[in-house]
Amino acid sequence: MMRSQRVVLGIVVSAFAATGEPAKVLEDVVQLSGITGGLCAWLEPGNGLDMLALARGGRFLVHGIASDAKETMTLCQRLAGAGLSGFASVEALPLKTLPYADNLVNLIVAEDLPALMESP
Repeated sequence: MMRSQRVVLGIVVSAFAATGEPAKVLEDVVQLSGITGGLCAWLEPGNGLDMLALARGGRFLVHGIASDAKETMTLCQRLAGAGLSGFASVEALPLKTLPYADNLVNLIVAEDLPALMESP
């Protein structure tokens, strides 16, 4: 049951990201999900700024998963520079299987879930 809810949430994030209101996306995602804190898995965090904003809020521990090793190094440096190393982390991993035990992650964020599901 929880897995299907997380997939629906990822699609909701995709819809909000397309609206052109990035400052409001995180607030809307958290409000729509009803999830107020815990572990957030952020798939392909891009430049990481939204991921950092979520970690800065203090309600979520954020784990970013990027498929590109170079992007991961850049994000790690950004995390360290922002002083959020204890609240957010990022690593390069394949997205086919997420590295979490069942029921560990409270929120999964994916800006383009359909594309991620099709990627090799």
